[in-house]
Amino acid sequence: MLLPGATKPYVGAAGFRELTGPGGESVPTRDRASCCMFYTLAPEDTCVTCPRTCEAERIARLTAPAAG
Repeated sequence: MLLPGATKPYVGAAGFRELTGPGGESVPTRDRASCCMFYTLAPEDTCVTCPRTCEAERIARLTAPAAG
């Protein structure tokens, strides 16, 4: 319903790069070429590698302690 017609599901390969964390550390991340549109079901819970996620949010989420 979100992708009418003959829209192909994959637009290309993901890219990888390094961000700089709050302490100057290297934070590896991935850049996706498209969005999985999960935010349409749960707007408060986007993927960390979502193209809609800003750099600051991505760094914060990637460097946050794991919930236990």
